[in-house]
Amino acid sequence: MRSAKVTDYYTLKGNVGGETYKPTFTFHGFRYIEVTVVSPNTTIHVKSLIGKVIMSALQQTGNITTSHPSVNQLFSNILWGHRGNYLWVPTDCPQRDERVGWSGDTQLFANTALYNMDAAIFLENWIDMLKDSQNIYGNGTFHSASPGGRFSDFFGVVGNSGWADAGIIVPWTVWQMTGDTTIIEENYDAMAKFIDWIYKQTGDTYRGPGSIGDWLNFQGTATQLMSDAYYAYDAKLMMQMALAIGRQTEAQRYKNLFESIKQEFIKNYIKVNESGKLTLKSSNGSAFDLTNFYNSAPVEDNSQCALLWSLKLGLYKNEDQKQQMINLLVENIKNDKKYKTSHPDSNRVNYAENTLSVGFLGVNVIAPILSEVGHSEVAYSLLLQDQMPSWLYSVKNGATTVWERWNSYSLEDGFGDVGMNSFNHYAYGAIAEWMYKYMAGISPDVERPGFKHIHLQPNIDPEKRLTSVSGEYKSVYGIIKSEWNIKGNTLHYHVSIPANTTATVWLPTSDVNKIKINGEPIEDYSKINDIDFKNGKAMIQIESGHYQLESIY
Repeated sequence: MRSAKVTDYYTLKGNVGGETYKPTFTFHGFRYIEVTVVSPNTTIHVKSLIGKVIMSALQQTGNITTSHPSVNQLFSNILWGHRGNYLWVPTDCPQRDERVGWSGDTQLFANTALYNMDAAIFLENWIDMLKDSQNIYGNGTFHSASPGGRFSDFFGVVGNSGWADAGIIVPWTVWQMTGDTTIIEENYDAMAKFIDWIYKQTGDTYRGPGSIGDWLNFQGTATQLMSDAYYAYDAKLMMQMALAIGRQTEAQRYKNLFESIKQEFIKNYIKVNESGKLTLKSSNGSAFDLTNFYNSAPVEDNSQCALLWSLKLGLYKNEDQKQQMINLLVENIKNDKKYKTSHPDSNRVNYAENTLSVGFLGVNVIAPILSEVGHSEVAYSLLLQDQMPSWLYSVKNGATTVWERWNSYSLEDGFGDVGMNSFNHYAYGAIAEWMYKYMAGISPDVERPGFKHIHLQPNIDPEKRLTSVSGEYKSVYGIIKSEWNIKGNTLHYHVSIPANTTATVWLPTSDVNKIKINGEPIEDYSKINDIDFKNGKAMIQIESGHYQLESIY
């Protein structure tokens, strides 16, 4: 709570019929409430206590239910953290003396937020505030928080990468989820101004402007690497948005900028020895350390966050380097005895197998990238881990919202330093983006944003720790449903596709010819437009409607 006072004083009027008290002009973020009677030798009888949720009026648009109770509790925690922090601005926490619209938290949670709730206008409104801050506080950059100047440049880091980039990432995310380019057109000049500001700072070095890095990580990544990666991400998103509104010349300029940043990144961070072994030099720089407040974990080569962003953006020379990065990432996450023996100086030796070590800037990337590179089984192992650091560690310890830190509480050390130890922060709840897109399998088409064309790509847990998932999302075209369950080696998959849309279903199968749709063999079903087979999945093009599919996988 820090200096936030959460005690309400009420003097009884003496009404024998009972009295009702409701706080006004304030709200409190709390889980437990204590009533203290201050008059000596006096007792009262509390007839009822009602907690009223305070949030902006946003309709819930998404939901996920699984066969795993702890995963269901995690999803509930994510929703409650979302509710508690979307009040006029997307705050970091609703209880302590901060309640600030942190741009880093906002950008990494934005995709989850847009699945959970009809939050597009809410985020557009906040982007207007971010633009106001750009104009008021300085020189073209976006800032670490908005509205207000209290944390505009967090601890003096101007243009703080991972935070300031929200001015580009959030409009891109809203566009992807709604298909509406208005947010691009209204904010294009401000976004271009920010990119130009970065170039003025670093010029033809093609380096980012600086960053506090992967905040609250358990394995350090050089802050400059994170800044460079986000600069590349900005250029890539600007290229896509410029094309979307017909600015081909500028799109080509951003494409060229991305390529220049990529080549500089490869030169600075990728080292290959004589035998061809790759090392991602994520130790090439410093961690963010702030005496008496927060010290990042020591920087290490081949850190989880660095590998994730390199894979996400294609920051490598060739497919061999990509595969080596994938192998390094999987080995790091699995963190088995062999890995620990060969990495005795790594911070990973202090933690269990199948744990994550990312902080804020890796949390929304880790599971999606694992699924993208064909390792959903590792993503499931991370999701279902309940040792620290993991998502279910907080659930195991009774959490009803998402914690600020992986170790906000631990059995070994108790409660963390109250100077920065919130138990209601939504940032780490960004895992729900993967839960919607890959676990349930409801994803927009990047080439045709807004769910006009839908990718239904359920990633099944190969170890059957989850045997059923039901996901639902109310898109701008209507409700999309994706529900699967496993019985033996048969996948039963029910989908609902809204009118005026089409979908590609990515169905795991060992034999395309044994797939059934609505009880008929797939080759006899008339509504199928096209079928392909790749990497153990059938790719089926279908139109709007309701479908029951069966597949032996």
